[in-house]
Amino acid sequence: MTATAQILETFKKLSKKEQGEFLYEMAKCVIADHAGDPTIRLADADGRCLGFLFGAERATTVPRPLTPEEHAEDARRMANLDNAVTAEEVIALARAGSRAPAPR
Repeated sequence: MTATAQILETFKKLSKKEQGEFLYEMAKCVIADHAGDPTIRLADADGRCLGFLFGAERATTVPRPLTPEEHAEDARRMANLDNAVTAEEVIALARAGSRAPAPR
């Protein structure tokens, strides 16, 4: 039996509370080992993705404050929802493809 299989077998015998504590400690180790990664992909040996793991500190980042010019532009777009994006912006975004940032 592999070490992974032994750990899994033991894990299944733990109470729900103990499983939660074990997963917490395991997640802390994985997050520490991947400190430079914004998200950690959880996948099996065949590459099938179960989900993603990320630390709480990564989820609580706050965007920078908007400049007065950005606030004014947002207000203009909100006041003119039918004309929130100009034709020139649409053309520029279409030409740039996915490389272009979304308009503010």
